[in-house]
Amino acid sequence: MMALAFRAQVGTGAKVLIPGFVISGTQFKTSIIRGVGPTMKSTLPAAVSDPKITLYSGSTVIATNDDYESSPDIPELLFHTNRIGLSPLLAGSKDAAMLVRLAPGAYTVKLEGSADAPEGLALIELYEAE
Repeated sequence: MMALAFRAQVGTGAKVLIPGFVISGTQFKTSIIRGVGPTMKSTLPAAVSDPKITLYSGSTVIATNDDYESSPDIPELLFHTNRIGLSPLLAGSKDAAMLVRLAPGAYTVKLEGSADAPEGLALIELYEAE
């Protein structure tokens, strides 16, 4: 299983975190991408309160999420989260997460704070779900 994580101070505007990754080979990959802040607040009080993630292929937006429980694929996202043994996000939190099926190619993920809670430490995570 492939996994990747970065922790950084994030905000809005020029203070966003934008890691990139490449899906190699010829097969589509189902991946979980998470922007974590609120779930870390008990151990990291300076964590961002409301992270948002946006997935890009070049300049094209593929998907975005601002509160993981509002995701239309939440049952499948939670199934894969439990199946691969990820730590759960807090129920009712404003952490961001998405389950995406991606073709081989290059991608970037923008992690940012919200207008109401713009700055803090955040963790961006990427996991291969299959």
